Amino acid sequence: MPQRQQPIQLSICIPTYNRQHLLAATLDHLRWTLDCGMPIEIIVSDNASQDETEQVAREMGKIFPHFSYVKQKANQGQFKNYISVMRMAKGKFSIRLADDDRLIPETLLTEINYLDQHDDIAVSHASWRLWDDVTNTDGGLFYQIDEPIEFNKAQSAELFNFIISRHIFPEQGIHRTAVYTRVMYEPHLVTMPFVMDFRALEHGRIRFHPTQFYIAVTRTPLQSMNPEKSGAVEITSHLDRYRGALEIIAAMAIANSGMKGFNPGNRAVVLDIINDFILRRTSVSAQIHRARNDYIATYETLKRCLLWEQNPEMQRHYRLMESDIVTGAIYQSLVELFHLLADTHTLVICEIDNSEIVMTSLHQLDSDLPVQVRTLTEALTAKDRGECLYFTSMDSVRDALYNAGVSYGRIVTVTDLLQIYSPTPQ
Repeated sequence: MPQRQQPIQLSICIPTYNRQHLLAATLDHLRWTLDCGMPIEIIVSDNASQDETEQVAREMGKIFPHFSYVKQKANQGQFKNYISVMRMAKGKFSIRLADDDRLIPETLLTEINYLDQHDDIAVSHASWRLWDDVTNTDGGLFYQIDEPIEFNKAQSAELFNFIISRHIFPEQGIHRTAVYTRVMYEPHLVTMPFVMDFRALEHGRIRFHPTQFYIAVTRTPLQSMNPEKSGAVEITSHLDRYRGALEIIAAMAIANSGMKGFNPGNRAVVLDIINDFILRRTSVSAQIHRARNDYIATYETLKRCLLWEQNPEMQRHYRLMESDIVTGAIYQSLVELFHLLADTHTLVICEIDNSEIVMTSLHQLDSDLPVQVRTLTEALTAKDRGECLYFTSMDSVRDALYNAGVSYGRIVTVTDLLQIYSPTPQ
């Protein structure tokens, strides 16, 4: 008589899109599941990839006794694909694993055994460790938990304060599948993880503990084949989604506490707390933009930080960052404008000191940029003068070029850009 198959204890859910090499490495890492003593399934949801993801997944899937691969008919967007793969889980518990990240088996299995003995816990969160695969360096923890702590529905306000005060992102967690499939519906305008936890309070406690079970890989040697992580996209492009999520969970905390709304004093306190949280996220956003060499976005983000920052040391830090990127923002504006003007074939540096340094800086942003250095006389007599973009430090050069038939839209002065990207006054 055949033995009854053990029920799946954990589902490892991997959403992926066009990252075949990274997915292969992640599946190879998951070989530890073969002899861990726990029935584990692996699910890959392919968001309509156009590379060899399907072949990689199907071939490597043969390694695992419980493996599923599904391919979306069309790209659903990252959050819909995430919800899709999590809803396919058959395990008692489920965890999302990004297709370039890793799990820490020992602590993960220990925590699952704990949850198995505490049926009233809906999800268990821990911070994740940041790791750079290029330099093999540990980037530390994304946030800090000092000791295990749990919250029930009646403690919604305390949970809100805990998340805000510690700048916690409840993104990585071990979910009780029966609970999370009841609350996992995509918000349209706010960041999803915050909202999911407060929905789950209807069905169980939310746990946080200090032992990490997740490693987020920040860079890999396959960087050119490694599209941006969703978290980096959120924090650099959709900060209002964070604010919206915080406002929604504040409203849920009020409702769960039996209040009808804020009194004026509480309203001001919560508003300050949310603003401070967003300020810290904006600061992180500035650092990410700077690492990408997006000087314009860095400048704009630092302006926002300097508007609200009260800490003198942080103000000095932001001003130093700002002064460091002003020149980069000027050159980036030039490069972007050149590519914007469709009938322009050369960027001409005209009557600027240290023109070779300027040219080198421009080529650091775009190595293929066609740049020439011309004197004013050369610029005025060139047959292609109406098909170039000019960069000059002198208003007299601008006027001379305009009088020679060059449109104002093709002439950029250092003074104009310095006024646009002026440092914040002390």
